Amino acid sequence: MNLPRILTVGAIAALAATATLGAADAVPPPGYTLTVTKDGTAAGTVITSPAGIDCGADCTAVFPSGSSVTVSTVDGYRARFAGWSGDCSGMTACVLTMTGDHAVKATFNAVAPPPCKVPRLLGLSLAKAKARIFKANCKAGKLIRKASTRKQKGRVVAQRPKPGTKLKNGGAVNLTLGKGPAPKR
Repeated sequence: MNLPRILTVGAIAALAATATLGAADAVPPPGYTLTVTKDGTAAGTVITSPAGIDCGADCTAVFPSGSSVTVSTVDGYRARFAGWSGDCSGMTACVLTMTGDHAVKATFNAVAPPPCKVPRLLGLSLAKAKARIFKANCKAGKLIRKASTRKQKGRVVAQRPKPGTKLKNGGAVNLTLGKGPAPKR
C-alpha cells in the first residue's frame, strides 16, 4: 500500500518539475520591431514610451504585439526637429500600435547660432563689459586706452559699434577704456 503512495508522490514531483521547466521555456508572446532612423543636418534624440529606444545609441527595439508605443523627439544642441516620415508623420509625438513591424525616420535640422546684439557698455568696468559682450553672443574686439576723467578710469568711455547694432554671431565689439587724467607737464 505504500508503493502507490510513493509513485504518486514521485509522479507529482515529476509533474511539478515539468511544469517549472515549461514556465522557464515558455515562448513569449510574439512582438514586432520598431526601427528608427535619423536624417537631416543636425543631431537630436528619438525616445519611446514604454522605454525601448533611446536613439542615439539604440535605434531598434521589439515591442509586444498589440502594444501602443509613443515615439517622440528631443532637440539636440542647435538642432530642431523638422518632422517624421515613414510610419509617422507631422511634427508631434507619434503613437504606433504594434500590429506589425514599423519604421520611422526623424529629421533634425541645424539652427543658426543666435546673432550678436551689441549691448550698452558705457560706464562699465572692463570685466563687466566683457561679460555682457559674451552674454550677447558677441566677442571683445580691439581695446584702446584713452585719457579720461578720474571717475572714468578703468571704465568704458566709448564703444563701436553702437548699442543695439545687430552683427553675426561672434561679431566684435571694440572698446575704449578710460585711463584717468593725463599727467600734467
